[in-house]
Amino acid sequence: VLLNSVDFFRNCIREANGYSYFPRALQPQAQKILESIGALEDRQYPLLVTDVDEIAYIPPRERSEQSPLRVILAARCTWDKKASPQLSQQDDKGTDVFLHGAALAIHQGIPLDIHMFRKGTHLEQTEELTHILGLTPHITWHADATQQDFFKPLEQCDIVVDSVGTSHIGMAATDSMALGKPVIANRPDHQLWGIPQPFPILPALSPPEVSNNLIRLPSDAP
Repeated sequence: VLLNSVDFFRNCIREANGYSYFPRALQPQAQKILESIGALEDRQYPLLVTDVDEIAYIPPRERSEQSPLRVILAARCTWDKKASPQLSQQDDKGTDVFLHGAALAIHQGIPLDIHMFRKGTHLEQTEELTHILGLTPHITWHADATQQDFFKPLEQCDIVVDSVGTSHIGMAATDSMALGKPVIANRPDHQLWGIPQPFPILPALSPPEVSNNLIRLPSDAP
């Protein structure tokens, strides 16, 4: 049944008048698979989508300087290449990068209230790393959620962090932007994606970049 499903979807891609996927330069291995099944290059369109008709803008919540920044990690906990050497570029969400960056921000006096979801390949490794970094008291864990349940903590947060690994952003980031939430992530190349500047994502691929953005964002808030 699974094989038939794979064949069915490959046929759909091959016969489609257009299909959405990453720009060609971003995912060389996946691009070779598309070419192998006969998907035509001139029908490939990179799209970043969200439902702006249903997602309403939420103004920033009022908070004192002493109250913690409420930060939600929207990406799943998948990052440990040693434990999973088969990880692709798109699998690495940079959970470790975020946690090290959050620890740096806390050590510089930025109080954080971090919310994470029990979803991903490396939950055990993630919990161990949070303990090593002293982040356990700052983290609230949520069960793996449906999209509807995911929106509840998303609407109440101050900052959203999507992938800060080699993976590229998905609907968590675009939905967050539709809500009016500032997003820290591996920012897409605006030229490859054809996105006009300024692009509303703060780029981060290292712990210092994550930390600097967590420190910077409260003072930049309207």
